[in-house]
Amino acid sequence: MKNRLPAVVLSAFALVPPQPRAVTITGRVEILDKGDLKRRDASQVVLWMERRDGVVPQPWPPTQKTERPVPVKMASKDKRFQPGVMVVPVGTEVSFPNFDPIFHNVFSLSGDNRFDLGLYKSGKSKSVSFRKPGLVRVYCNIHSQMVGFIHVMATPWSATTSSDGTFVIRDVPAGTYLLKSWEEKAGEASRELTVGAVDPPWMRLTIDARGFVPKKHLNKFGKQYTAEGSDDERY
Repeated sequence: MKNRLPAVVLSAFALVPPQPRAVTITGRVEILDKGDLKRRDASQVVLWMERRDGVVPQPWPPTQKTERPVPVKMASKDKRFQPGVMVVPVGTEVSFPNFDPIFHNVFSLSGDNRFDLGLYKSGKSKSVSFRKPGLVRVYCNIHSQMVGFIHVMATPWSATTSSDGTFVIRDVPAGTYLLKSWEEKAGEASRELTVGAVDPPWMRLTIDARGFVPKKHLNKFGKQYTAEGSDDERY
């Protein structure tokens, strides 16, 4: 019996197929503006990968590893949303604290993630849980220059570029994907990417924002904002 046990154990381990190695996707994004000029600051480009077969690793969204989850905030400060772009998993609760000495009314009309927090004063905060994937455009009903973007992801493979355009997407299993990108002026683009068992070569991606035409957005009632200054012309 003592001689047979190792053989049985080895046989059991032999039945477990080897797990495919997850790889890391790295690269750099450059942004082309009008006049074919390369933008010096290539930050806040959002990249994510969606499997062609629709498979998402479980559990997803990821569970919190601590009893006190790190709060996710998009603050109103200096009549701006800070940060202006963020990426969160489906189901994330985002708070919108007001750090300005004035009232704000944060809202969005983005599909299933639409919300209206109403007026609230300095020092107060209200929250929204985002249950559906997609891009959420966030505005203030009083200050038209306040524009923010929240990407609610149904995939764990995403990244946001640094100022030099570099990005890292980790733990990507082998498979065929759509590598998608979004930038405020360029909008969304995608390309197919096949991932194997080894890290792919460094990628270079070009984001085309040359066709951007600024336009104003409307308030939550579908009306024009009153004039507040030259920075209102951003949209």
